[in-house]
Amino acid sequence: MGVQYDYDTSGDTTLFFLMTVLSIYVVAGTFNRVRSFGKKTAEAKATEFECSCEGCAQKREYKPMKSAWEKLRDRLPSFSDVMYGLAVLVLVYLYYRSASVHIEAVYDPYEVLGVSTSADMKEIKRKYRELSLIYHPDKNPDNPDASNKFIQLSKAYDALTDETTRENWEKYGNPDGPQAASFGIALPSWLVDKSNQKYVLLAYFVFLFAIAGAVAFWWYRSLNYVADKVLLKTLQVFRNELWRVDNTNLNKLIDVISLAEEFELDYEPKPWDAESMRTLWIDTKKADPAIKTNENMLLKLTPGRRRARIFYFAQTQRRDDDVRLDPRLIPDLNACLAVVPLLTTSMVDVLQQVDSTRKYFLEQYQAGNGRRPPEPHLLNPMLQTMRLSAILIQGAYRRMEGLRQVPHFDDKLLLQRALRKFGVRDIRGLFALTESQRQDLLSDFGPQERTDIEEFGKSYPILQLAAESYVKGEENTEGVSRRKHITAESVVTVTVTMTRRNAIQSVEEEEEEEEEDEEEEKESMLPEPEAKKAKKPAARGGKMGLKARREAEAAEAAAAAAAAAAAAAAAEKEAAEKEAAEKSKAKKGKRNDDDDDDEDEDDDAAAADADEAHLLAEPPKSKTDSATHNTHRVHCPYYGKEKFEGWWLVIGDGNNIVSPARFVSNLETETEIDFEFYVRRQGVVSYTLYVISDSYVENEYQYPIKLTVLPKEETQEIVRALDEEAVGDDETDEEDGEGDEDEEDEEEDD
Repeated sequence: MGVQYDYDTSGDTTLFFLMTVLSIYVVAGTFNRVRSFGKKTAEAKATEFECSCEGCAQKREYKPMKSAWEKLRDRLPSFSDVMYGLAVLVLVYLYYRSASVHIEAVYDPYEVLGVSTSADMKEIKRKYRELSLIYHPDKNPDNPDASNKFIQLSKAYDALTDETTRENWEKYGNPDGPQAASFGIALPSWLVDKSNQKYVLLAYFVFLFAIAGAVAFWWYRSLNYVADKVLLKTLQVFRNELWRVDNTNLNKLIDVISLAEEFELDYEPKPWDAESMRTLWIDTKKADPAIKTNENMLLKLTPGRRRARIFYFAQTQRRDDDVRLDPRLIPDLNACLAVVPLLTTSMVDVLQQVDSTRKYFLEQYQAGNGRRPPEPHLLNPMLQTMRLSAILIQGAYRRMEGLRQVPHFDDKLLLQRALRKFGVRDIRGLFALTESQRQDLLSDFGPQERTDIEEFGKSYPILQLAAESYVKGEENTEGVSRRKHITAESVVTVTVTMTRRNAIQSVEEEEEEEEEDEEEEKESMLPEPEAKKAKKPAARGGKMGLKARREAEAAEAAAAAAAAAAAAAAAEKEAAEKEAAEKSKAKKGKRNDDDDDDEDEDDDAAAADADEAHLLAEPPKSKTDSATHNTHRVHCPYYGKEKFEGWWLVIGDGNNIVSPARFVSNLETETEIDFEFYVRRQGVVSYTLYVISDSYVENEYQYPIKLTVLPKEETQEIVRALDEEAVGDDETDEEDGEGDEDEEDEEEDD
């Protein structure tokens, strides 16, 4: 018996196939829309409070000028929504059609005759006679269904009475014996009909060329962009401008960022551009005479880049009332500001590439000339580039502009009063004031304005930093950790822990720590018995303050450094004694010890090479590699759209970059990030961790990192001592275990 493949002439198989495909699309689309609706609901709850400051009010009320086509496009549903709605309608129709599809059941002669499986032969014959009289073709000449029914009754009767027919039914499920296997293909018959062959081939080739054209178009566009969706020409311009930069300021950075190719591609001249841009430039120059760019330099630029440069310089003076901004320019200004985070990230990457390239050539120079030239000194330009994003987003640059980021703090007299009377220089100092001092400072504000300021304090970020330095992969077979002993010319890993608090939480925690410190001072003044009574046990859930934790960490680090120094001194003394003994043995003509020492040195070198290969195999992935925006919103009234918090981190040594810069965009409460770099110098080596906000001006931190780097020889002696100590502890534990077993055996004997 062969296998038959039949096309779906009835359309039933095609119907169920389409239902399956559309069901997958509709279920996925429904899940995505429900999830996005939940996110929008959560965002709406998170933004129930709306700041009433002048900048935020203008940002909410501002409606950009749109063309007739843009207004119509906003009213129409998106393409994905249209496709989703069509899929739902087609699926409903297919479900309606499927209800009328007849599905053949498994052949059962008992069911055809209408008798039970326990019926005897007499009952089967009686039932057959009754039904045959009803459906006989002679009595129903005009009813074809009656004839088919009579044939089924005859087959069922034979299947239950004739031995051969019954055997075929039991073996093959059909009274006629084995049948050819039939499979239906979910393609309608008209698709393979010869009369439709030309149209089917034409549709196939059109679809094929459309797919090929779409892929070619995507590939051509992707050639012009890098992975960060920045034009390749923009990166080339940044490299040319930043290659010879050793020190820079805000003017230079704005000159560089305004040369991006994106501004030229998106430029659309407006009738009012010339007059409005000239007025804006004149006001900006008056507000900040330190701007070195003049009109001749602007005229040398292309129109798109000229407009971007004027916008960026004007944005640095956005909070100045003397700078007049034509409302018709706001859409173009917002478009230029929207790409600031992307372009500043590209500039940081370019500076990192320039730094790596310079270091490579400097190493080649040192290898050829035998002396080391000066370092690239690119840390300061990188830090200034990181600060540029916050300056343009907040529209604040001058001294004391940090406080002007607080809602309603636009009055210069108010800023001067805060500085002179209360000594407030930054946002953290504002919220560090006592309640009475803050009420005195904000006495001229109404209830709504005070509420805005309090809500801003609940959203303004304050970071607490901690860092741990170690060398990965430094455990011996007994599990003794060597990671605290950092060796020269090794790869050091610094794990930075970032803890976020808002300004109000930070002040409350500091007050709690001060109270704890005062209680500790009072306890230290008490006599010893009373101090023991007053002291609470730490095991009962006492919370250690930040200052106490830092002091404990510093004490622990100092103890570890002292222990390392003592161990190094002991190892040095032991090495000197060994060297003296070897010299005396050499004088006596004993050379066997020298051969053994050479073998030990070869083993140590092989072990060091293996450890270095392990360290350089693959850098660990940081917990912040996934740049998701699951973080906090930024109060930025002069930025055209919503902004989420982001943080730049880089480790420097003087004015040199030690480790590549990292960007953290998912800091909710606490996160960790790893830095890896080589340490070549010995002794106490000091580095600085710089953490800079890309959203708030003057919100940056410097955290000192000190490493005690030991020579390789001393570290090897320390490791050997640790190994011997670990082996001795294991032997002691085994002896104690054997003694315990002997005691248990004696008790059992008793």
